[in-house]
Amino acid sequence: MYRVSRKGILLIESHDNFVMRLLIKFRLTEDFENSSIKYSGLAINKGGVDGTSIPNYIYRFTERELKKLSKGLDFNKSHKIYFDHYLSLDNFESQFSKGFLGKMLKFIIIKLAFVFFFIFKKQKNELSFFLKK
Repeated sequence: MYRVSRKGILLIESHDNFVMRLLIKFRLTEDFENSSIKYSGLAINKGGVDGTSIPNYIYRFTERELKKLSKGLDFNKSHKIYFDHYLSLDNFESQFSKGFLGKMLKFIIIKLAFVFFFIFKKQKNELSFFLKK
């Protein structure tokens, strides 16, 4: 991808940080895509590795790993790297859609999350990486 690009490459992936590791430890998010297998029902494609019932591993990146990747692509050049962090609550929002109490709890948790991630910007769950050629 880098070799054939004109301006650079853009990656948007899951971010490996302290908050994500904490959420995985307390089983508030997945380390493997077990939900893709659990909710696939009777479909022919099970949603796992090569359409089987084996769940996919969710690989999360750090800034350091992506810097090492950029050096490995073209070690003779000094690259300009841009990182940006995003907060995605798409999966979380669908968990609390039933009833008044669930909607209020969702509202409170989301507002607290926005305050927390406003202060700790690098702890968000999505990471974008642009490597300028």
